[in-house]
Amino acid sequence: MFIRPKTAASQKYIRRNIIFLCLFILSLALYLYKFPKMATFDFDQDYYGNQYLRIFKEKKPTLLGIEASVGGLFVAPLYSYFASIVYAASLGNPLGIYLATIIIASLQGPVTFLLLARLKGQKVGIFAGLVTIFSHALFSKAFAPSPINLIYPMGLLFFYFLSRLDQKPQNIIWLGLLSGLSLHIHLSLLALVPTTVLYIIWKKPKSLNPKYLLIAGLIFIFWAMPLILFDIRHDLYLSKNFIDFFLQGINNQNFLANVLRILKALMDVLAGLASGNLIGKFFLVIILLYFAKKLRNDNLLKTAGFVILVTSALFSLYFGNLSDYYFFSLLAPFLLIVASFCSWMFGRPIGKIILLAALGFFLIYNLKEIKSSVNPYNYFVKEKAVRYIKNQAQNKNVKIYFDTEVGLGFGFNYLFKYQDLNLSDTDYEQIYQIVIRGKEESPGAAFREKNVENTIRVIKLL
Repeated sequence: MFIRPKTAASQKYIRRNIIFLCLFILSLALYLYKFPKMATFDFDQDYYGNQYLRIFKEKKPTLLGIEASVGGLFVAPLYSYFASIVYAASLGNPLGIYLATIIIASLQGPVTFLLLARLKGQKVGIFAGLVTIFSHALFSKAFAPSPINLIYPMGLLFFYFLSRLDQKPQNIIWLGLLSGLSLHIHLSLLALVPTTVLYIIWKKPKSLNPKYLLIAGLIFIFWAMPLILFDIRHDLYLSKNFIDFFLQGINNQNFLANVLRILKALMDVLAGLASGNLIGKFFLVIILLYFAKKLRNDNLLKTAGFVILVTSALFSLYFGNLSDYYFFSLLAPFLLIVASFCSWMFGRPIGKIILLAALGFFLIYNLKEIKSSVNPYNYFVKEKAVRYIKNQAQNKNVKIYFDTEVGLGFGFNYLFKYQDLNLSDTDYEQIYQIVIRGKEESPGAAFREKNVENTIRVIKLL
């Protein structure tokens, strides 16, 4: 990932390498600091643990990845195989996939610096890298190993290669690769393909070799093969559901209202990158005014605006609810706009003072949010509860009941298997109840973690 200097005396490249390393160490320290209180082990993480057992222990490969939040749609299985390999390397211990996820998350800020510095200068790269590291909106999503962690990095790489397509036509091959890999990650990244096509139509790069287009297309088809094979074997099941994905709810719907709904959701995500309150929205207005002022004479800003506009328009074709992370692929072009504004302000005496004050607020607000972030039902609390049952059961057959609120009881299935509990609904010698409550109720003292309001308790019933 480091840049090799063209000459030993190339201070520019050495400086970039040092900045990259410093940003990585800073980011890694933040993630490791909060990891014991934030490590999430819920539905998705339980799924990938069980996929490891299915693929490696039961020798059952798969053509599909995890099901999307929209029923009937699936991503391709590459992340399932990646997670399974990591689980196998760590002998089934979930800490292995957490380590891999934290390393990937810790590289987000440094790689953002590196790529945006190449596009628009070192100052822009530094500002963008720091925002990426300290933004609580991105930080909070990094502790739940899943393909969602890869949406922002994929969007960053896509924006980088798309922005340089005019100068390097061979980048279309990279765009084909990213578009193919997107099928294995998240539905939101399906927008990469039409965005690339529309960008080529808009820019009409004269040096774009048809050979490169063919290679890009073949690479995309290669990565799409698991889904294609599954569709052929199952009467176009995925294709039919993909069409329904866009058609559901369209009848008698107000398209304009839906566009406004998507734009509002996008604005909330972009504003939340700095601050989750009205101040974040105020910053967003300032950024948009700067963008409008500089748009005409800045091709990179035009590309950033194009990616955001086209992707938002594509999202507007869907009338269902979209979670905030659907928009994470758009954070890279937005960060370029934000960092360009910061660099512009930094070059003016009064602007520098205002900018430093704003950055100070950003750091204080987000560090406060990061410090107070706690998942009271995190992996370590769940693992502790399961290990308690294991130690009490002493290899006896046990039956386990759950007394939980909706959405709080996920993540135990794989942990039971990892701890090798002997579960039985009929031939059991002991019964345990796992109790999980929301913030409004206290679960008692057992298994209470320091600074955690709510936790999990285990009650032995028999």
